[in-house]
Amino acid sequence: MQKDRSVHPYDIILIVSIATAVGWTAAIYVKNSPLLVIGYIVSSAAGALLASVATDYLHEAQSKFPLIFSAFLGAVVAIAMVRYVAWRKGLS
Repeated sequence: MQKDRSVHPYDIILIVSIATAVGWTAAIYVKNSPLLVIGYIVSSAAGALLASVATDYLHEAQSKFPLIFSAFLGAVVAIAMVRYVAWRKGLS
């Protein structure tokens, strides 16, 4: 028996809006690197989507809180990884 997935199509809008809010917040402080701004936005969207899909797959939730929290956490972790790579390459 297959379990019922809890992701509604409107949840994708919520996940992407959380991701772009996190990505733009980090991109505000970039001085001279448009590549870093794009990296923040794209990586936060990808991190939020991957984290929410993983949460939906691993955790059968009755509410949307785990999905929203995992999207936020995935976007923050993706931003941290981009910041580390930018720091190592001297972009920031």
